[in-house]
Amino acid sequence: MDNRPIGIFDSGIGGLTVFKEIRALLPNEDLIYFGDTARVPYGSKSVQVIRNFSSEIAAFLSLQNVKMLVIACNTASALALSTLKSETSLPVIGVIDPGVRAAVKVAGEGPVGVIGTRATIKSGAYQDRIIRLRCNLKVVARACPLLVPIVEENLMQSDIARMALDMYLSDFRKQNVSSLILACTHYPLLKQLINEYFEGKTLLIDSACETACDCRATGRATADDDCHGCRSDSAAVTSGPGTGTGSPPGTRYTCRRADSKRNSATGCSSRSCGKTCSSSCSCNSTDTSTTTTPTWLAADHDAGIDHAWPAVQS
Repeated sequence: MDNRPIGIFDSGIGGLTVFKEIRALLPNEDLIYFGDTARVPYGSKSVQVIRNFSSEIAAFLSLQNVKMLVIACNTASALALSTLKSETSLPVIGVIDPGVRAAVKVAGEGPVGVIGTRATIKSGAYQDRIIRLRCNLKVVARACPLLVPIVEENLMQSDIARMALDMYLSDFRKQNVSSLILACTHYPLLKQLINEYFEGKTLLIDSACETACDCRATGRATADDDCHGCRSDSAAVTSGPGTGTGSPPGTRYTCRRADSKRNSATGCSSRSCGKTCSSSCSCNSTDTSTTTTPTWLAADHDAGIDHAWPAVQS
């Protein structure tokens, strides 16, 4: 069994939504998360800059002896996936193809909306892939550049967030989109407000769960279901101001996760979340065991403050 960790990175904290699904589906894997909060957002930067940033982070994670790279950032997945695949022998997984698969599975006959950063929308990555799979499906896309800063500043429940969503989503509501792809890993942290805006009538799609399934499918990150209650470790770093960690100086994010009772029948730390991760995942099963959702704390070492991020909890 390959005990090396899985490396996951994003432009900031948004990729923790992907981290959370990987942790739930592969509870016995060690995970390292890198959030580039010093240079967030990526969506307004040039293609070459995004590729350079992604290459730097991939090189750092490779030094941590990871066995796989997960680009938990739609912008980097759209613009740097092929670059990273050419630069490393490690498996590299992006979030766009899993997101498209998830969308095509559940999309109805009505228009499908896509919201993302300027770079992701301009790349046409989602639009082109969806049309290739379902040529008769109408796709409406719009860049929403203010949403990432709103999430990074922990303003998910603010009036600013509501006003920004109204500005960006009003056209989608007028067009009665049947589903909306959240083409940025920050956006699921706004899912509650987005769902309220559409009055629950529009299906919201993100790629986190499908991406976790891709990690397992590589064969190098297969969960050992019969682990007899063992727990894996996780670490996360950011490149923002703070203490040095072997990466550029950065704040450390720590996953504080309590032990959970395991499903005695399957050995899986099931969430009973209602999501279908795969045919063999017990997330969709009825499980009376107790699980504890990770609480993410960002320790600001310069200010000596701990910032809670409750929005990443289920």
